[in-house]
Amino acid sequence: KLVKIKPGDIVKLAKDLQVEVIEIPHRAEYTDTLAFIAKGKKKRILYLPDIDRWEQLKPSIEEILSKVDIALIDGTFYSSDELPGRDMSKIPHPPIVESMNRFSDIAANGKTQIVFTHLNSSNLVLEADGIKLKNLRSRGFDIAYDGMRFDL
Repeated sequence: KLVKIKPGDIVKLAKDLQVEVIEIPHRAEYTDTLAFIAKGKKKRILYLPDIDRWEQLKPSIEEILSKVDIALIDGTFYSSDELPGRDMSKIPHPPIVESMNRFSDIAANGKTQIVFTHLNSSNLVLEADGIKLKNLRSRGFDIAYDGMRFDL
């Protein structure tokens, strides 16, 4: 069943599942970009796979992360020099390296599990030697994979 939603809405999907709609600043030429906080019986999960810059988000990303147990966030690029010859200001996404630095305290305290999603095929965490991925995981972060599940 199609349901129209807008930022600020809270949509009840089942007895123990509701979703809050959040507007996200990300190249809104043709449509809105939205994130969702799903609240289950025991946990809350944020799904925010696309954003231009964390600094543009209101309320702050830190405030949003403080309200969830799990966060699936934009991990499009590992670093800003990932695509040589491309002007990264024209394809804005916060690089994983910057996000890890920004959220290091949150990941370290273990309250919110932070998982990067929406990985570009050039993303260095996907390299065969796995050094970047091992570093990411050693800092308390993870990347999403097909079939990954979270119990809410």
